[in-house]
Amino acid sequence: MNRLAEIVRRAHGNAQAPRRGPDFAGLPLSRAWRVVPAANLWLNVNARARALGRGPVPGDVEPMTWAWMQEGRRFTAAEYMETVAIMHSLGRRMAAFLEAYDLLLTATLARPPLKLGEMDMTSDDVERYVAFLFDEFAPLTPLFNQTGGAAMSVPLAWTPDGLPIGVQFGGGLGDEPRLIRLAAQLEQAQPWAHRRPHVTPVA
Repeated sequence: MNRLAEIVRRAHGNAQAPRRGPDFAGLPLSRAWRVVPAANLWLNVNARARALGRGPVPGDVEPMTWAWMQEGRRFTAAEYMETVAIMHSLGRRMAAFLEAYDLLLTATLARPPLKLGEMDMTSDDVERYVAFLFDEFAPLTPLFNQTGGAAMSVPLAWTPDGLPIGVQFGGGLGDEPRLIRLAAQLEQAQPWAHRRPHVTPVA
């Protein structure tokens, strides 16, 4: 983290660490991340099926997607609006944090990139899939998916075998210009365009 802060300082001139991150205590974020995608999956798969002149069938999507969208069909309007209220609270708390700081710096993922097939879409265990996705693998990027704030991931670190490790910078609504300027400064301070991970051909 000290090395990363030095890269940001060289690129941007300042890197002030907050005493603590945004306060999301009491917000059941996993509930929102379970309900909203399920409802969107049901909506979009049905829309595509209607465009084809029929109803959706299991073979249209992976088994995991099919199982998750069935939850979206069963959730009530009251349950959906409950998650909207959670998202609004999340947005207000993030906005309060960003009143004191320009950007929030986090990891993009909680672990290195997955190998092909490691995320099993042939299972129908939605509980396990959602827990893995949002608790173990990518718990931080949804914060900006749901608040609508601007965010970017830049490859500022690398695994020993050459895979990029993303670093996420997140801001408020309309902060895209600030992020684009910062990305350009970071790339000048630590270029990455020439970096390529080792690729093993698959027969």
